[in-house]
Amino acid sequence: MKELIYSFQSEWIKTKNSFIVWLTISGALFIPVLILISRLVQHSNTAMMNSTPRIWMKLFTKHWQFMSTLILPTGIILASSIITQIEFRNNTWKQVYTSPQKLSTIFWAKYMLVFFALFQFFLIFNLGIYLSAVLPALFFSDVSYPLGPFPWQDFLKGNITYFIYALPILSLQYLLSLNIRNFIIPIGIGMALLMASLLGVGFQFAYIHPYIYGPMKFFLADSKIDPNIPVIGWALSYFIFFSLANYAIFLSKNQLRKSKYFKLKNLLIALILILVLGISFGIYSLSKSSSPNSKEHSAQEIEEKIKQFEENLGAFKVEGVKEWSLEERMKFYKVNGLSVALVKNYKIEWAKAYGYADYDLQLPVTEETVFEPGSISKAINAYALMNLVQEGKVNLFDDINNYLTSWKFPYDEKSKNQTISLANLLSHTGGLNTHGFEGYDFGDSLPTIPQILDGEFPANSSAVRSLFEPNLKMEYSGGGVLISQLILMDVTKQDYDKYLEEKVFIPLEMKHSFFTQPIPEHKQAHAACGYDSEGKALATKYPILVEQAAGGIWTTASDLCKFIIEIQLSLLGKSNKILSKQNTELMLTPYLNESTSMGFFINESRGAKYFCHDANNRGFSGTFCGSLENGNGLAILINSENSAFLNEVRNTLMDLYAWEGFPQRETKSLIEQKGIDLDKYLGFYEAKAEAREVEITKENETYYYWSNGEKRKMYFISDFEFIHMEQPSTKRFFFKEDSKVAGFTISYQDKHLTFTKRD
Repeated sequence: MKELIYSFQSEWIKTKNSFIVWLTISGALFIPVLILISRLVQHSNTAMMNSTPRIWMKLFTKHWQFMSTLILPTGIILASSIITQIEFRNNTWKQVYTSPQKLSTIFWAKYMLVFFALFQFFLIFNLGIYLSAVLPALFFSDVSYPLGPFPWQDFLKGNITYFIYALPILSLQYLLSLNIRNFIIPIGIGMALLMASLLGVGFQFAYIHPYIYGPMKFFLADSKIDPNIPVIGWALSYFIFFSLANYAIFLSKNQLRKSKYFKLKNLLIALILILVLGISFGIYSLSKSSSPNSKEHSAQEIEEKIKQFEENLGAFKVEGVKEWSLEERMKFYKVNGLSVALVKNYKIEWAKAYGYADYDLQLPVTEETVFEPGSISKAINAYALMNLVQEGKVNLFDDINNYLTSWKFPYDEKSKNQTISLANLLSHTGGLNTHGFEGYDFGDSLPTIPQILDGEFPANSSAVRSLFEPNLKMEYSGGGVLISQLILMDVTKQDYDKYLEEKVFIPLEMKHSFFTQPIPEHKQAHAACGYDSEGKALATKYPILVEQAAGGIWTTASDLCKFIIEIQLSLLGKSNKILSKQNTELMLTPYLNESTSMGFFINESRGAKYFCHDANNRGFSGTFCGSLENGNGLAILINSENSAFLNEVRNTLMDLYAWEGFPQRETKSLIEQKGIDLDKYLGFYEAKAEAREVEITKENETYYYWSNGEKRKMYFISDFEFIHMEQPSTKRFFFKEDSKVAGFTISYQDKHLTFTKRD
């Protein structure tokens, strides 16, 4: 061991003041310096991001997205080749071989040097990440230090992962450089293999390419690799194989005094090894892509998934209890029409329609049928306004009255002399009233936007005013979003629907979407009629939402999925048809709290994050949700006010496609209820913190759970636990010291809500 340490020290001395040292330092700091400059130049955005949760991990991911794709692999290729070329360049291999060292010591000492350089690189790179996070706070008083403690465990885990991904490149490049005298050749081979990995990310079997693992983490939009493949296992296996092969070649070559025959043999071994890897990769890729049945098989799989969705609704699988069909649940909730589209791997996997757009006319819903999912409009509105921010026409943090010309917001004592910004309007943090709008019927006099904002006739809503000062807390305000619509119109001097069509719908090919209100007559033939919670048609089939930004969009599930995909690809830097990657990230960054961003709600489930928005308005309901990573998404639209049905559909699809962060449906066994006193659970329960109340009743020996006017059958899985099929949560009763029922707790994932029994 001492001999190995001394030999390593000798190798390290050789590299002092060499190109390898400067390569390590400059390569490690290149991305952090660029990101730091960007954060300093745009320090207003930096101020917002530094005050948001998980800023450390956002910066970590942002740095590694650029580093892991090209710079780190290139650095390893260069470093591995240069370190071993020291002896070739100085013609000192003979001296090395005749020194009183074992061949194994020579081999492993040089190998350790490559590892040490890589380790140095990681240390310097992480220091760069840290400095890019904290330095802006030293330069600008309005930028705070990053919120929350430094997540050293997450950083360590991430670094270990990327270190392992680098090992196959390191080991193969070391093999090549030890066996090829001309250092240009191993570098050329390495760069060719790296470029091949970038081109091959879209293949299903790309994971067998040893240079793929870093790029694979970045080019998620192109990746078709099964997420269950043990990628780390493949990387470690390649590393061990290349290392042992290299060691064997090195020993055999030098034990025979480097005869020409063996020099040629070893070169051929290295080239054959690369050739075998290339051929195997090509065969697997071509066999999959050229298979005549591959597309048909994929279509069959999709049809099977749709069938499972249509026949297996329910939050649990309960032994002896038949799962619901989609048709049954639509009848139960009195939902006339449904449109669903699902995104997988950044593409629309399938879209399908069910039921009737107009029940009286027996007009079926199609994939082109447009619905009016109210509040989903707020997300599209925020997207359009972020484009104005990107163009420099408005600033997120300026006083809104700087941009309003046709109307001014009347500040009063409730706003405490604090100005409201566009960021406040889009994130519901302006302290404003007016949660939502009722809309209007055909034949009604329609108000202008200033009339609505001032509560003047013929507006049917109160004036939009301050409830409390801005930046205090989140208070959902459709009125605030309506003000943002007026800002857009005043700044662009265009009609709202025309601007959205030109700037959003046309670029994203959302061919069926529009904001025109009332709905034009020529579009009514392709529009769903609105129905109330009892399945009865509204007096006016198509409610009029003059408040377009707050609730006036007409759209399809497929169009919403195109919107989701563009946002997801923009986050990857793969598509920026409207917003840049940076502005998309800014739009989705929670503002003031952990869940409300500019026009979206950020939901986190076991570390996986999703951008979403729901809608529940007169005659219609809807929801859409997209993952920030991995390219999953869905959109669900119904012409009904029974939004609880959306939860069942959404939960079923998330379970069916095993979305990250959402546990798979559990199978539960029911207890035998005979001999167990379950009547003690009857009565009212309340959760005072959320002002919620439920009742447990009994009808014909069956127990029911009433919540928000909905009746759900209770399935007891123990004498103190029950579930129901509508929601994936478990309810557990707890007791007082005298064994009387005290209440129950609802548990789902890491969240808990306690209800106490009313005396």
